[in-house]
Amino acid sequence: MNWVWSRGVQQPRHGTHESSNQAAGHPHPLRTRELAGLALLLLAAFATRLPWLSAGYGIDPDCSRVITAAQHIARTGEYTSSRGPAYPVHEYMLSAVVGGGPVFTNGLSALFGCAAVLFFALILRRVGVTAYLLWALAFAFVPVIFVNSVCTIDYVPALAFSLASTYCLLSKWPVASGVLLGLAIGTRVTSGAMLLPLAIWGYLENSKDRRVRDALLLVMATLVAGSAAYLPAFLKYGTAFFAFADWTVYPALQSVLLMGTKGVWGYSPGTVIGSLLLLLLVGGFLAFKSSTWRAGKHALIASGLVVVLYTIAFLRAPFEAGYLVPIVPFVLLGIVLLYPPKAQSLVAIALLPAFLLAPGENEVSRPGAIVNDHRIRMQKHELTLRIIDRANQLPPGSVVVVAWELPQLLIYLEARQQVEHPFVYFIEREEQMIEHQRLGHEVYYLEGLDYHNLQAHAVDIVKFGARPLFETDSTHVAGNAS
Repeated sequence: MNWVWSRGVQQPRHGTHESSNQAAGHPHPLRTRELAGLALLLLAAFATRLPWLSAGYGIDPDCSRVITAAQHIARTGEYTSSRGPAYPVHEYMLSAVVGGGPVFTNGLSALFGCAAVLFFALILRRVGVTAYLLWALAFAFVPVIFVNSVCTIDYVPALAFSLASTYCLLSKWPVASGVLLGLAIGTRVTSGAMLLPLAIWGYLENSKDRRVRDALLLVMATLVAGSAAYLPAFLKYGTAFFAFADWTVYPALQSVLLMGTKGVWGYSPGTVIGSLLLLLLVGGFLAFKSSTWRAGKHALIASGLVVVLYTIAFLRAPFEAGYLVPIVPFVLLGIVLLYPPKAQSLVAIALLPAFLLAPGENEVSRPGAIVNDHRIRMQKHELTLRIIDRANQLPPGSVVVVAWELPQLLIYLEARQQVEHPFVYFIEREEQMIEHQRLGHEVYYLEGLDYHNLQAHAVDIVKFGARPLFETDSTHVAGNAS
């Protein structure tokens, strides 16, 4: 069979009806023009992240927890986990750059963000998407992707490894795919959910003589690499390392809906759901009319499975919008595959400014999720300094309940070479309050933490005389339950 190239997708000569899905699986080598386009894409992605790297480590308390672990590893050479379950690949990578401060640790996330953009573009090209550069650029500015690629958190590095694994799988490199997925698991254990969709996708794409062999190679390489990544955690903690952090009370349904829509895509639930339905209905109509979906049906199956698995996992523990980071490229992939080539560009051009102007999760009244995140990070920095200064004025023996502000406070205290401090996460037992009363120790709390302490541990600290650290306060702006 002889082949010609049209719009970057291989097509058969002589009007034959070979599967375009097979054609899309073997694109030609990257041309100079395409390489230049990818280089410009990466330059744009990284340059737009540079201005946001210096404003602390991030809003999520886990950003500070992983910094503390990385500092310990860098200082002693001994592995320690930032939280349960362990995140050894991310923690070790950060230990190499943690001495450079937020610019270096956030910069590492930015580099992985660019890697995620690159591999998403290559995946799109591999499955025959002609406007792959535009869609990859739109992906780079999805609010949850951008925000988490300018702070020190593991969501985007894990995604980058997963997308690299996906590209290697489509390139018929099952061992490399498994090793990269193992690194993704070592970065964030929930990346293991990608194994099933990738195994199915690879099985469907492969020729009959390679299906079982390549699937086994993928699974074995993933298990070996993932196990090796967790070896330091196992040697330090045994099987106890595989324990998730305690969860707080399950959020209200409205909060869950907001995290899953506004927290990810930057808009209200109605806007996100309505826009998604419109894109799917129009795309579905065009796909049905032209049968274009057949070229990417295997990708659609795998993408749908990824979205379902991670949505179920999120609904089980919906405490961070970042938990849904893995679905973003596959939602976009599922949408673009429904559209014919000319419409692909139009949809991407419409989505890009929509993502750039998205108001984001934290404030409805102001546009710009990225700007909002930066503003809140600066507020969090100022709040941390206020708390430390106020605590230095308290009587000896005082205790301050600070909950999720504690990880960042410990980093600031270490920088100031202050070892002793009055801060505690929560008061977990009434006996502790009784003992503080007996010793004449004053107990204070940040605004709202009296309620959270009661919800988390059934201890009403106000009943025992605890008082707000600040009489009039807005500390809840920077607070965020982990």
